Amino acid sequence: QDFGSSFVRVSICKPRQPTLCHALDELLRISERLVVTSARNLRGYQRTIAATVRGPGNHVVVLPTGAGKTLISVELMFEALARHRRKVVCFLAPTVALVQQQQHEFEREALRRGLRVVAGSLAGGKRHDVGRCHVVFATPRSALNEFGSDHKMKDLSLIVLDEVHHVEAKKGKSRHPYALIAEVYGTAPNARARPKLLGLTASPAESSEQP
Repeated sequence: QDFGSSFVRVSICKPRQPTLCHALDELLRISERLVVTSARNLRGYQRTIAATVRGPGNHVVVLPTGAGKTLISVELMFEALARHRRKVVCFLAPTVALVQQQQHEFEREALRRGLRVVAGSLAGGKRHDVGRCHVVFATPRSALNEFGSDHKMKDLSLIVLDEVHHVEAKKGKSRHPYALIAEVYGTAPNARARPKLLGLTASPAESSEQP
């Protein structure tokens, strides 16, 4: 699937008025603290991966389950909030249960750092704190409905796609919402306004049918 720019696979296995967020003053107050608050200690290979992902372009991190993909993504999400003070970070997961789990992990880490970061959610047909949040956790279909256009996508600084191998999956003749998001991303006329993409997966070759 063409995401509009090349991806670097990393593996240890050898907008001024954002549509989704209006809490800009609060984000400005916490942004400087975000970059100086001590991060959770990453392991050496996790720090190496994070350093690579910070570079130009989009990236897919391929790590076995339990190897720290989420830790790396959370660190980069905080950095994106600090670097792009008027934009929103979006974390996508393929099921409502995963959306809730990842939001819980993020909020727990924000609390550990003493940060007031508002996390909203779009999942299961429900909206929570969307419009006043710094980070949105969503299922791909809900996210596609919310900002599935290049005009709205420019309000985002970073999109994390958990279980990104589903971009190649199909349900019958229909494409997975990840593939539709990739299409919107790849056809956006202003490449410089596109958010950075970070894919996470333990199964890069998987393309089985989505339940």
